[in-house]
Amino acid sequence: MERGLRCLRWSPSYSGVTADFVRHLIAEGWTGRFAGDVQAAQRRLLGGVPPRQNDARVAANLALLGTAFAAACDYLRDAWPGAPDAAAEFAASDLVALRDETLAGSREHQASEVFLHVLAGLIENAHVKIENHPEHAALAAGVPIVGRATLVGGRAVFVLCTSLCLAEVNGSLRTSGRPIVAATERALLDQLRADGKILAPTPQADGGRGPATVQVALSTGNRRGF
Repeated sequence: MERGLRCLRWSPSYSGVTADFVRHLIAEGWTGRFAGDVQAAQRRLLGGVPPRQNDARVAANLALLGTAFAAACDYLRDAWPGAPDAAAEFAASDLVALRDETLAGSREHQASEVFLHVLAGLIENAHVKIENHPEHAALAAGVPIVGRATLVGGRAVFVLCTSLCLAEVNGSLRTSGRPIVAATERALLDQLRADGKILAPTPQADGGRGPATVQVALSTGNRRGF
C-alpha cells in the first residue's frame, strides 16, 4: 500500500519517464533483440521438456514479463545499483515459481483433466458401465456402456470408446450446470497422449475416415482408480 500511494504521488512525472524509457530502448538496441530474448526465456522456462497443454502459452507470457522487467532494470541501473541483480533473481526464481503455480492451476481446468476426472467419477459411481469390470457385473442393463475391461501385458486396463465417454461426460457436466468439454475427439486424444495417459501407441479409426469411433487404453491406476 505504501509503495502504491508513492506511485500515485509521483504519477504526474511518469509521462516524461516513459518517453525517456522509449528512447533508451531504441538507443540500447532493446527493440532489435527483445523478441529473441523473449523466445530464449520461453525455452528456459520450458526446460527442454516437450510442452503439455498450456505450457507453451504460460511460458511465453512469463517470458514476455521477465524480458520487459529486464529492460526496465537496464534503464534504471544508473539510479538503482541493484537493478541487474534484481532482474537476474526475478528470472531465476520468481518467474520459475510463477510458472509452477500457474501451470498447476491451469492443468486442473484443461479439457483432458476435466474429462478424466468426470469420467472417473462416472465409472466409480456406476453411472456408466465397463463390460467385464467385476465391480460393474451386477449393473442394470440400462446403464450406458462406454468400454470394456481387459488385460494388456498382464496389466488391467479399460478400453474405452472416446465418443461414448465424451457424450456421457458432457451430459454429466450439463446436468450439474458446468461448462462442457469443448474439444473434438481428435484434440482430446492429442491432449491425453501429450500428458502420457494413453497406452495405445496409435488410435484406431473406423475405416480410416477419422476418429469417429476411437478406442484408447488408459491405465487403471493413473487417476482415482480409473
